[in-house]
Amino acid sequence: MLWNYLAQFWQQISDVVVGGITYTADFFRNIGNAVAGALGQFFDVIFHNLNDVLVFLGWFFSNIKTIFLFLLSPVSYFFTFLKTFISALGQTPSSPAVSYAFSSDTMAVFDAIPHFDTFRVVLGAIIIFLGGVAILKLLLNT
Repeated sequence: MLWNYLAQFWQQISDVVVGGITYTADFFRNIGNAVAGALGQFFDVIFHNLNDVLVFLGWFFSNIKTIFLFLLSPVSYFFTFLKTFISALGQTPSSPAVSYAFSSDTMAVFDAIPHFDTFRVVLGAIIIFLGGVAILKLLLNT
């Protein structure tokens, strides 16, 4: 029904004479294209500017949230520590599930080495000394 109306309308405006000037279908088609282009450009500009504003607001509030999280992290840490400390205050400490000690077979191998206790103390002292030298070197370079 609507298409018949549009076809009749198009037949009527295919060639119109107004004031001695003949307006053809191309004239009306060009007016339609001009109006459609103007409306398209209008909405393109509006949507583009609206998108720019919304992207800026998203970026801005994301950075505000990050700043507040950085500012509140010490307070959050303190209250989390306090809550965990108070909740664990009345509980008995549990033994660790994982043991970091060597097995008895491994210790038997190390005990078979003569003067292993002395060697272990000297090796630990050398590692601590080298670590201290490395720290002093890093501190003196700056």
